[in-house]
This record gives sequence, C-alpha cells and structure tokens, in this order.
Amino acid sequence: MELLKAGNQRFVNGALTVRNHSKQIIAAQAGQHPKAIIISCIDSRVPVEDVFDVGIGDVFVGRVAGNFENTDLLE
Repeated sequence: MELLKAGNQRFVNGALTVRNHSKQIIAAQAGQHPKAIIISCIDSRVPVEDVFDVGIGDVFVGRVAGNFENTDLLE
C-alpha cells in the first residue's frame, strides 16, 4: 500500500518516473511479479500505471466497464 501511495503522490506532484515501456514489455515476457491487483475502469484516459507511478508488470490491472467486480477478475 505504501508503494501505491508514494507513486500516487509522485503522480499528483507531476514527478513520474521515466520508464522505457518497450524494454519493460520485453523483460516481462520472462515473467511478472505484480505487487498488487487493481480493479479499474476500462477508460484509457486513466492509466493505472501512471496514476500509481509503477512499471509494466509491477501491478495487475483488471480494467472493466463501470469498475464492476465479477468472478472473472477475482478468480
């Protein structure tokens, strides 16, 4: 939770970490170790990775219309 709070504070302050997303995607092919699961709106204007200043594979994001939790996301 502290990781997400600190990342969100960086987002609010406009101090996001500079990341090479292409390099992170390639590295994630070998495996991912997300630290949190976040259910978010499908709206692409709200990129969860930016809001919490995390990289590819750092969190698992379930994007659904209306932020509606269902068994597909929870199982």
